Amino acid sequence: MNTSGGYENTFVGHKAGEHNTTGDFNTGIGSFALQDLTTGYSNLALGAQAMMRATTNFQNCAVGIGAMTFATSGFYNHAFGYHAMFNTASAGIGNHAFGFEALLNNTGAYNCAYGQTSMRANINGNYNAAFGSSALYNNTTGNNNTAMGELALVNNTSGNFNTVYGSRAAYTSMTGNGIVAIGDSALYANVSSGNTAVGSRALRSNSIGLMNTSVGSESLYLNSTGNTNTAIGVNASRNQIIGSNNVAVGAFSLQNNLNNYNTSVGVFSGSVHNNYSYGTFVGYGADASLSGLTNITAVGSGAIAVANNQVKLGNSFVTTIGGAVNWSIISDARFKKDVRNDVAGLDFILELKPVTYKYDILTYRNYTGESKTDINGNVTMLNNKEFIRYSGFLAQEVEQAAVRAGYDFSGVHHPENETDTYMLSYAEFVVPLVKAVQELNSKIELLEKQNSELRSGLLKLQNNKPDMNANISISSK
Repeated sequence: MNTSGGYENTFVGHKAGEHNTTGDFNTGIGSFALQDLTTGYSNLALGAQAMMRATTNFQNCAVGIGAMTFATSGFYNHAFGYHAMFNTASAGIGNHAFGFEALLNNTGAYNCAYGQTSMRANINGNYNAAFGSSALYNNTTGNNNTAMGELALVNNTSGNFNTVYGSRAAYTSMTGNGIVAIGDSALYANVSSGNTAVGSRALRSNSIGLMNTSVGSESLYLNSTGNTNTAIGVNASRNQIIGSNNVAVGAFSLQNNLNNYNTSVGVFSGSVHNNYSYGTFVGYGADASLSGLTNITAVGSGAIAVANNQVKLGNSFVTTIGGAVNWSIISDARFKKDVRNDVAGLDFILELKPVTYKYDILTYRNYTGESKTDINGNVTMLNNKEFIRYSGFLAQEVEQAAVRAGYDFSGVHHPENETDTYMLSYAEFVVPLVKAVQELNSKIELLEKQNSELRSGLLKLQNNKPDMNANISISSK
């Protein structure tokens, strides 16, 4: 051991500190510990070959056989464990390695690796933190990553600014940037960027899908290529593979969706079929009756949209829909064309058959596919609506009345598919009723005119009666 010019050094072991010249405040315990140190200072090496090739290093701590063995330079590093930071020719600055072969090849700076073989392949990646067995194992040049959990971000090589917590979270990710994965196997197959997954196996199958947000166990589980989706809730959008621009909030919401531009809020909302587009579902079990429908809205518990371009409010149990003011319909003349004065009046109105009736709710629910159970699987009972006697028309009869009157009446909705139903827009009856009143008024005016003429003629006859009587008297003489 050569200690010329150095002081406050402690070297214990075969060839420990052998080449030290002016290094100070060093402690090397173990065979070959700090063997090549010359001018380095304030280093602690405990274990055979610990910091063996260090020369000018300072303020490093290496504990374990072969810890920082080939680190010829570097400072503010800590290596604890067998072969921790073993092959680091330049140990870098401010690195912390705890565990078997943690940061084995590191030359980067300000990395923290806790766990056996964590960040084992890191070369010059900086500002990374790995906690767990083999976490960030293959990282080489990636920066600013945080991985916590066994095999978390294990295959990341050059991805940056990733945050991963959970066993095997973001397992496949190699070059993705800006991902957040919290939960076991969250974003397991991910190779893209900008995704956030929180929950066990959330976004597990995502490969190249971008900018997705998944919160809840197995939410967006099968998503592979879909982009900019948001799923919040257990199994939300679970079976979606390719859909994009969807929002699912609530357990099992949109769980089978494969299409785009849908918004679903509520447990089991939009969950029955798999091919909606531009759909909006709000409420427990709000859905559509068929796959493939587009531009549909169902609002309310169990509300079911049954045709394209339809808004359905409430389920079959609803008895009142209202508010403080009337519903307003856009009726601006600037946005109307091909205006015609061909509304049928009395010819149509007189064909109508007003009736009273009761709803057969059970048949309706079976026909449209409306859920017959509640959230607990209990069969929902019928309510008082079945016993209410309503006044109105039968849509099929109204349709035939319009045909007989030669009137293209827009107040009848004809079914578009096998689950759609006839519907009436009662507000549109106002138009032919107005026309009928106008026609009646014309008849009344004509009758009044005729009546006036008759009254006038009768009055003239009455006024001429004395003259007629006088003429009769003269004639009789």
